[in-house]
This record gives sequence, C-alpha cells and structure tokens, in this order.
Amino acid sequence: MSSLYPDESYCTSELGRILYQLKTDWSCNASVTSISEEKHLAGSHTVYTVEIECTPVANHLANEFSHRIFILNTRFKEMAKLHSAISKLHKQLYLRGTFPVFPPAKLIGSSDPSVVQERRHAIEACLNFVFDSEVLRKSRLLHEFVEKAKEKTYTAHELTGHEVFYDNSTSILDQPNGNSSDSDSPNRVNPLEPTHEQVSPTC
Repeated sequence: MSSLYPDESYCTSELGRILYQLKTDWSCNASVTSISEEKHLAGSHTVYTVEIECTPVANHLANEFSHRIFILNTRFKEMAKLHSAISKLHKQLYLRGTFPVFPPAKLIGSSDPSVVQERRHAIEACLNFVFDSEVLRKSRLLHEFVEKAKEKTYTAHELTGHEVFYDNSTSILDQPNGNSSDSDSPNRVNPLEPTHEQVSPTC
C-alpha cells in the first residue's frame, strides 16, 4: 500500500479531507489543550487532548466557510509511533526541513510534570510540522491517526456570547398556533360571539 494517498477519495474523515487540500487553501494548527490521567486496572496513563484548528485561507473558501475545530485524544506511545513512521517517510522522500525530535520513552517518571510538558510540546511540534508539509499532509498514517478526531460543536452561548435560557415548563405542542388556519386545525372550534338576532331583547 502506498505511503501517500493518491487522491482525496481515499480520505475517510472530514478532517482528512481538509488536510488533503493545499495548505494555501486550508491552514491547520495543532495545540494540546488539556492533559489528564486515565486510570485502569493495569495502572494509569496520560491522555493528551489535541485541538486541531482548520482555517480557510484562500479567498474563495474564506467567503464560504468558517474555521473548524477538531478534537482528538491521544497517548504518548501513539504519537511516538506516528512520529517514527512519518519522520522515516520524510527522510525517504528527501523532503525539506528538519523533522522535530521526539523525547524517548520512559518506564519510570513518565507522569512527572516536566516529562509531561516536554511531551506536550513535542506532540504540538510534530503535528504542526506535518500540517505544514504539502506532501506529509497526504500521508496514509496521518489520515489513519486523525480518523478518531471529532469536530467541536458550539453552544448558543459560545456562538453569540450571550446566555440562552430555555423554558422547559411547557411544551411547544401545548401552545396554540396563531398562524394556523381552520383547515390546518380541523378540531379547533372558536367560540361564537352572539349575533344581533341572538341577543334577547330587554324588558
């Protein structure tokens, strides 16, 4: 199997399709936004939450699309595997630039704050170097890695900057529709006002 996707039809994720575009069309930047410790029966490991922001650069895209953000969680050993494979591809293809160095694995002290921060910066440097390469952005291994990324969705407050409150005490189905015609509501009966003939004469 080829190390590079030959065309966009091979991309299986939305982020992958964006990465396949030219970097002069879509600019992508990765940053580690949070770090957490995940415990399990065998011990624990550190989870790095990576935020990948994709911004349309070309005018014809900027007028039609807004920036998009994707979130993925990864571990150091997953990133180390990706770094090893893509750095080797970078060397085989004689691409420009010096591929970022990745810190070695540690059996003891992997959760030390200094080690975690070192790995955080290494993850960001590795991904951003790849995102800046027209060739490496088409790497099969990169596309397989970002398949698990989920696009970030925004709340009304995040979009508008204002608090939005919802009244759940009543259902919209309980509210009368003032724009509905009688034909739309066949069971709706409006009370009749008494006509002149129906008003009883006073004595």
